[in-house]
Amino acid sequence: MADERPLYEDSQLLVDYLPNGIKEHFLLIKPDGNYLLPRGCLEKFATTSRDELELEIENISRNMIYEARERGLGVADLCLAIAQAYIEEERRKEINISKMKYRQSMAIE
Repeated sequence: MADERPLYEDSQLLVDYLPNGIKEHFLLIKPDGNYLLPRGCLEKFATTSRDELELEIENISRNMIYEARERGLGVADLCLAIAQAYIEEERRKEINISKMKYRQSMAIE
């Protein structure tokens, strides 16, 4: 059974898979600022140095940073949300791999 919880959510931000998308994600600056995060962006943003992150986010959407600042959030807040979402995605992948290996080992016996 798939985990139905978002990859990351707090009172102001939500990061999750794009519904019906294949590996794409979205970031919601609550209540209504939706931004598409193309495939690979979670890892790229999570592994980008803090001093380069603003430029990387601007390459996706200048409005994302503007809207975040309008709501009292900074680039560091976006970075934290994206990094935590990436960590959660990787954790879920590891769990799925472990389950698959267990099933395979049980089928062999």
